[in-house]
Amino acid sequence: MGDVGATVSGGTGLKLSRFARRIRAWRGIGLIGNIGIAICALFCLAAILGPSVEPVNANSMVALPFLRVSLHFLFGTDELGRSEFSRVVVASRIGILAAVESVAVGIVLGTPMGVAAGYVGGVVDEVLSRLMDLLFSLPGLLLAIAVIVVLGPGLSHATLALGIVFAPQFGRIARTSTIEIRGRAYIEAARLADRGTLWIIARHVLPNIATPLSVMVGLTLSNAEGSYAVLSYLGFGVAPPTPDYGTMLFNAQAYLISDPWLVLFPAAALVLMILGFLFVGDGLRQQLDPENRVFSGGVLGGR
Repeated sequence: MGDVGATVSGGTGLKLSRFARRIRAWRGIGLIGNIGIAICALFCLAAILGPSVEPVNANSMVALPFLRVSLHFLFGTDELGRSEFSRVVVASRIGILAAVESVAVGIVLGTPMGVAAGYVGGVVDEVLSRLMDLLFSLPGLLLAIAVIVVLGPGLSHATLALGIVFAPQFGRIARTSTIEIRGRAYIEAARLADRGTLWIIARHVLPNIATPLSVMVGLTLSNAEGSYAVLSYLGFGVAPPTPDYGTMLFNAQAYLISDPWLVLFPAAALVLMILGFLFVGDGLRQQLDPENRVFSGGVLGGR
């Protein structure tokens, strides 16, 4: 009976310790980080459930143009008589896709460059570092527009262009982190054990640079969404009639004085999405940055 009780209490203690770790993780990203998670979750739900929660089809002309806010049309109707609420909800999907795809392209392009430059060093480091410096020296939006002019407008081309713009940011983070860890004992031990370069990078380098890259992902998502909205506003995003925030703002600017809600609602949704990504990135920075962990609780906090 004693063994059984010990086992039960041990299992309960393990569950409680896991629950406590989860609570500490939520607390670790701070109030702002949790607010950001809630905002992002709201937009993700809108993106996933958009077709089922929109009262009418976002592209259907269901009423007279420029109807005011009402119970039937929560955000009114636009210049073509389409439900503004439905279009704002559906546009969240494009916004999230644009941000996530842009950052994913930036990681895929930039991280190998940074790891190769930091681990190999020498001529490889010099060439790749100069390439990243060249990309950094070019204005981001102009570089993105130049890429889109060559490839053509559209969501996939816009996210590819933005990924190229963000690639040197991830490359520099990866390079600096790789240089910091390449001389550590476990790297030397792996070399002495005759492990290959790719094995060492996959087994030791990438897991140890994941933390700074994760922080960079959170901070870049907001920039990616804002940059895509600008490209969409300029006509380089998804083709009409698919709604996205940049296109909606461009179409509504002519009615800013007479019907300001056509600008207000998509602009508010865009700003809220950007703030959500920004708050998540700041929360990740607080949670994953060792200096912040020291000052916010552990050593100096006396807990």
